[in-house]
Amino acid sequence: MNGLAILQPFTTHFSLWSKKWIARCNLILVGRRSIMQMRTEDNRMSIYVIAQGKVENRGLLDQYVAKVIPTIESHQGRVIAFDEEPEVVEGPIEHPRTVILEFPSMTAFHAWYDSREYQEILPLRLKSTRGTLIVAKGFTPS
Repeated sequence: MNGLAILQPFTTHFSLWSKKWIARCNLILVGRRSIMQMRTEDNRMSIYVIAQGKVENRGLLDQYVAKVIPTIESHQGRVIAFDEEPEVVEGPIEHPRTVILEFPSMTAFHAWYDSREYQEILPLRLKSTRGTLIVAKGFTPS
């Protein structure tokens, strides 16, 4: 018996839209992977932090770089790429300075980013560069 059959007595008075919504939720809960399994898998997957910025204050940026490396390393992270003038192959680039960090999991990334040590030096980066910071999950072929 699937989860939708169990919910059937409770859904007789709902609209067709509600039944479809419950069916979708049912797939999330009883599908091949539960939400908890997906979270566990996310924590086994490397994640990449991509920072692109335009340097506006080199002195502050140098202070930030000197302080940030030990915080990254203490949270199992590492710098895997750094380029102030990357080769642009397609499309425009607004913020050329590119840094890519790798962390073993989303949990490790958040432990670093949310740490007191990093939050104390984060204003140096925000004042020294204008740009973006994104987090991307690593690809694991199934």
